[in-house]
Amino acid sequence: MRRDAFLRLGGFDERFVPAWFEDVDLCARLLTLGTILYWPASCFVHEGGTAAAALGYDQFLPIYYCNAIRFWRKHHGVWAALAYRALVCMGMVLRLLAAPLGARVPASRSQAVIAYSRVLRRAAGLGGLAQ
Repeated sequence: MRRDAFLRLGGFDERFVPAWFEDVDLCARLLTLGTILYWPASCFVHEGGTAAAALGYDQFLPIYYCNAIRFWRKHHGVWAALAYRALVCMGMVLRLLAAPLGARVPASRSQAVIAYSRVLRRAAGLGGLAQ
């Protein structure tokens, strides 16, 4: 990415903390400048997952979805964000129903249930989702 474009956009939006969606937000803002988002000759190695692993699934998942909702509101408006929140709520209810039935979860079952519950509360507007 060209430095002048990065600076013109004001860099990363620090509301997407501690991580997740700051890069997606930056690309969405770059698109508004008409910037090329794909360069076939470029390559990189992503050595990620350390922040999520350090937080634990029950902490990571709510932050991830809060940032996803924040992204939808910022780039697609309040109605799109509300629709996304409703879909997240439905998804978390389905995950909560499936967890005791032996569904595969990416963490311990208890940690997954805690994570799904936290996401559901926040997506429903009951858990302090920052706008």
